[in-house]
Amino acid sequence: MKQLSIGFASQRGKTFIHTAGKFTNYTVMSENKANQINFTAAMGDATSTIVDYFDERGGIVFINVLANISILCDFAGGIAPVPKIHDIGILSSTDPVAIDRTCLDLIKKHTDVGTEERLNQVNILKGENTIYVAEKHGIGSQKYNLPYIRRFIKQFKI
Repeated sequence: MKQLSIGFASQRGKTFIHTAGKFTNYTVMSENKANQINFTAAMGDATSTIVDYFDERGGIVFINVLANISILCDFAGGIAPVPKIHDIGILSSTDPVAIDRTCLDLIKKHTDVGTEERLNQVNILKGENTIYVAEKHGIGSQKYNLPYIRRFIKQFKI
């Protein structure tokens, strides 16, 4: 859902999300960033808006690739760190909440060396809050069934 909220946002929208609805002028963003709970809640709000937009036009399919996962995103300094969690698989769903919940659950079950470190980062950054907020908006459910999510496990190199 991070890609939906931040990825679809304009520069003003990104600022609005990062400041939890207080500012749209990006020049003041860095000194006015919201705390992680408010920031992740704003991402959940923005995700809801994007999903509603596409639902009015026939819907959207979400595809998540779980491969070469870094501990931090590329926002943390411009270049993503070397991936520590490798190939888990590719998932698709029409439910953005279910697919993100499934991804986190699959990462939690993964055994790569970086898994614990990545999950600690998700906890520190309050990453699951976006899922809870989006679910409250009614755009999906954290309940899922892997055959319906269409989990395609493939070994691939990126």
